[in-house]
Amino acid sequence: MNSIVIAKFGGSVIGVDGISIPIIIQRINSLSKDAKVVAVFSAPLTVVEGKPTSLTDVALELGKRAEEGKAFDLIILRKTYEKILELVSSEFQEKCRRDIDELLDMVRIELEKAMEKKEFADEVRSLTLAYSGEILMSYVMKYIIQSQGIKSKAVKLENWPIITDSNIESTNFIASESNKRVEHLEKLLEQNQVITIGGFIGRTADGIITTYERGGSDRTAADLGILLHKKFDVKIDLEKDNSVVSADPRIVKEGLTEVHSISYNEARLAGMFGMNILDPIAIKEILENGASLPIVITDMRNPEKTTTVERKITNTLTIKGKFWAGNFRYDNPVMMWGSITSPHISPYEKHKTHIHLTKGNFRMIDSLRNKYDIDGGAKITVDNGDMEVGNVRGTRQRVQDPQGRAGMFTVLEHFSELIAP
Repeated sequence: MNSIVIAKFGGSVIGVDGISIPIIIQRINSLSKDAKVVAVFSAPLTVVEGKPTSLTDVALELGKRAEEGKAFDLIILRKTYEKILELVSSEFQEKCRRDIDELLDMVRIELEKAMEKKEFADEVRSLTLAYSGEILMSYVMKYIIQSQGIKSKAVKLENWPIITDSNIESTNFIASESNKRVEHLEKLLEQNQVITIGGFIGRTADGIITTYERGGSDRTAADLGILLHKKFDVKIDLEKDNSVVSADPRIVKEGLTEVHSISYNEARLAGMFGMNILDPIAIKEILENGASLPIVITDMRNPEKTTTVERKITNTLTIKGKFWAGNFRYDNPVMMWGSITSPHISPYEKHKTHIHLTKGNFRMIDSLRNKYDIDGGAKITVDNGDMEVGNVRGTRQRVQDPQGRAGMFTVLEHFSELIAP
């Protein structure tokens, strides 16, 4: 089985005006020695008001101006690509320049549509972002790689392998439809050493261009892995501008250690809590499609520093949906994707909710944002681990007087209870 590395290079790795592209070429050269490479590219950066800014943000601002009927100028986009063009050899420069001109002209056409409709949305938005960012970057990188004597081709939108639903601005991967369109990519891999493709972009079965949410290039790499893993020995390599450490370096400044191996679940949870490891939806898509792909996160400037993300058996119990009643005991961690309540009106203790962990952590995932809570007198016990929950409430129940006096009532209070070390 032939080996394929799907290497993703994000905007911060590419840098302002492609300043880090020489290092990217070194990495592609290294990776392509032992495998074919599918290189996934995000939009590069430029400088706006003294700050590094993604061309995606520049394009969104141009779209906003067009929507408001204001004049727009593509010069900031063109300057970035003109700078990157300097890395293309003279043999390919004229072809590359024509592609830059052609795609930026397509950006202008889409922005004119936005100005006419007074709306920058749906496919006008997705095509503007694609042509100004990821698609154009993948074309330019093809020429830079060819300039190094490496046989390379870019995937064009008309042959796009990633098929999505029709939610244009925050789309979802459809593996069954994508599998019908992967043959062209496989042929390109047979004929070339390196394939370049834009991240973040999808296409419906009807040909409408869509986009993932911001940061969706991780998902592109994962989706390509899902499509190719049955015919090839696939590894996903996410090239970053730093290594993975034991806590979020934006919050924790001291005592950080490098992390060499984590599970899918650990990486997914870290992503949900804001750590920039990889998009948790990428892992979700891999798991939902029955794949088990090795993911390596590489510090691009120090490629000996890597973190392997792999599927590990953790014995973690995941509960999705509201837990209404009953009790159980479990000897490993529990992750809760829902609220917990208890049937307080039942006179039988065996019907009341009691979740008891003998070891491991109990976590309600992003409970405040998801509005997961504990109420109704539910009880959670953790013998040896941490507990992370959202809002906790009890409840009051108005019942008839226990002595049977007519017209008299009493109030029973059912307290929710949390017990942890």
